[in-house]
Amino acid sequence: MSASATLQFFRDNTNLGSLPDAALETLAFMSDGAEGEMRNIAEVMRRIGGLIVSDAGCQQRGEIHSGSLQDGRGVPTLLFFLAEAMQTQIEALHIAVNADFILKDRQQTKDARHG
Repeated sequence: MSASATLQFFRDNTNLGSLPDAALETLAFMSDGAEGEMRNIAEVMRRIGGLIVSDAGCQQRGEIHSGSLQDGRGVPTLLFFLAEAMQTQIEALHIAVNADFILKDRQQTKDARHG
């Protein structure tokens, strides 16, 4: 099972509302990590695109080129890997946002009772 499928299973089969605040705080904190990882994935994708464009330009000008993904066999694997990495972070972010929402809702309920 992939990491994204595992997180999706957790998301779909866990009642976050039944978790204590401490657990929800830990889950809510995942949003920072997910955001950072998505930024890293985006940077990797930009750099790969830059390498491919640069390599294609060298090839057109008859210069030495590395042949980055020239035959296309590695492209599907690369794209599937990047998609899985991004989907994993999306699932983590989804869990984190829901946990944060529950925490804020609980706090508003406590404030309303004591306010």
